[in-house]
Amino acid sequence: MSTLAEIECTLPTLTLEELCHLDKAVDTQLAIRSKPKVRTARDARDWWEGAETFSREETEAFANDVEAGRKLTNQTAIDRWA
Repeated sequence: MSTLAEIECTLPTLTLEELCHLDKAVDTQLAIRSKPKVRTARDARDWWEGAETFSREETEAFANDVEAGRKLTNQTAIDRWA
């Protein structure tokens, strides 16, 4: 049986304290072993060009929805119990 399989079989028997300790140990090892990817201006540009944007029609419809919502929220309260 591999070490990973042994750990997985043992997980249900661990106490909460032991699980927390294991979680911290795994997080530490992941942080040590994995290097964060360095992002560059080119990465940002490529992301921006590929980001989803609204068409002009969608933009106008969204603006109209926002304005309609503003008009609704700026109305005086209605006495619903009358």
